Amino acid sequence: MPEGWAGWIFGNILLPVAAPVVLVSLVRTFADAARQRDLSPLLLVKDGQISWAALLFASSAVYEREVALTQFGSHSSGIVLALAVLMVVTNAIVPLCGLIFPVDAPSIGLELRAWMAHYKLLLSSVVFAAISAACYTVVHFGLFQ
Repeated sequence: MPEGWAGWIFGNILLPVAAPVVLVSLVRTFADAARQRDLSPLLLVKDGQISWAALLFASSAVYEREVALTQFGSHSSGIVLALAVLMVVTNAIVPLCGLIFPVDAPSIGLELRAWMAHYKLLLSSVVFAAISAACYTVVHFGLFQ
C-alpha cells in the first residue's frame, strides 16, 4: 500500500460511516432517560441507511476510474468497474427498501439467527458498504491495474 493509506481510509471510509453513529451515541449519553430510547444508534442504521454512505464510495470509485483513464492514461480492472457500478445500483435500492419496508426495533433480545433475519437490510447495507469501500480503495490506489 502507498504511503498515507491509513489516513485516507480513516478520512474517506471509516469517518463517513462511523461519525453519525458515534455522534448519536455521544448525544445519547447526555439525554434524559425518556429520550435515550429515541436516540438509539441502531435506529439510525436499522433500515439500511449505511448504504447512503456506500453509494458515495461506489460512485467515487466510478468517477476516479474515469479520471485516471482520461487524465493519466491508467485504468483499473474492468471487474472493479463493473462491481462498482453494481454497487451504485444496489446501494441506491437498499435504503429505499428500508423506507418502504421499515423494521421495528424488537423490545426483547433475539438469538443471533433471528436478529440477522430481522435486520437483513442493516446487514446487507454493511456488506455492500464493505464491497463499495473496497472498490473505492482499489481504484484510488490503483491496486489492480
